Amino acid sequence: MNVSIAVDVNVEKSYINLTSLTSISTPTPTLTIYCKTSGSNVLELFIILSSMEIKMFEDYEDILTTEELAQILRLNERTVIKLAKEGQLPAAKIASQFRFSKEKILEWLDLQMDKYSDDLLSDMEKGILNKAIPIHSLLKPVHIKMDMQAQTKEEALKELVDLAAGTGLVKNPEELLKCVKAREELCSTAVENHIAFPHPRATSWTLVKNWLIVIGISKKGIEFGAADDKPVKIFVMMSIPLLPLHLQLLSRLARIFKDDSIKQKIYDAKNQEEVIAIIEKKESILQQIL
Repeated sequence: MNVSIAVDVNVEKSYINLTSLTSISTPTPTLTIYCKTSGSNVLELFIILSSMEIKMFEDYEDILTTEELAQILRLNERTVIKLAKEGQLPAAKIASQFRFSKEKILEWLDLQMDKYSDDLLSDMEKGILNKAIPIHSLLKPVHIKMDMQAQTKEEALKELVDLAAGTGLVKNPEELLKCVKAREELCSTAVENHIAFPHPRATSWTLVKNWLIVIGISKKGIEFGAADDKPVKIFVMMSIPLLPLHLQLLSRLARIFKDDSIKQKIYDAKNQEEVIAIIEKKESILQQIL
């Protein structure tokens, strides 16, 4: 898949921005990259990005090579081989070469992301531009619900999809709910210590107009099938149409919420603006670590 790229030097941002996502004569989206550079630096960046080909996850065969998985995870091949040898990646050897099932890799990512080392997550969160995308920049008050009323897992998913629909970024709420439920049927997206990351089973432009993250807070907690049997109090639902970006943002979220004090601060927050400020402050600390 070829993605056309434009650079706008008048916008004071240094990360990928899909707000102006459009379909030109084909379904291929335009990826707009905002940067602070100017003059020849912008031209150089434009040339580099324009020559980049972003391959959709669906374009890969069902069985992946080490090189392909390294491209998807934004890791070098040596790291992928090391993880496979250590049994940290679901892999099979065919003619002395590691091969990976796409479906098993997706399940593994969901189950193990919160257990990765910070160094590995830091590498994965940098994505195609070798730069992390700030989560707080994708959030507005309308993306956050402070007092979820759901009492069951099914009710929670419906409430989160309704919250997402309220942002104006969802194309088909009914289909999004169906896809999120299908993912939960595989295994729960709840991880330890009261948090879950629901999302559709597959990435698709048919569900959302743009990448989407919403946060729901349940004061009572909801049974969600977490491995530690603790009720989920914080839900971070995402629907990201491109798998590389999905993995990039999921890695960033895992780094943020590894810190249990952040969960507590968000749970105790008085309003949506405070939640965003808490995440922004944590991201500024992460940025200093890089």
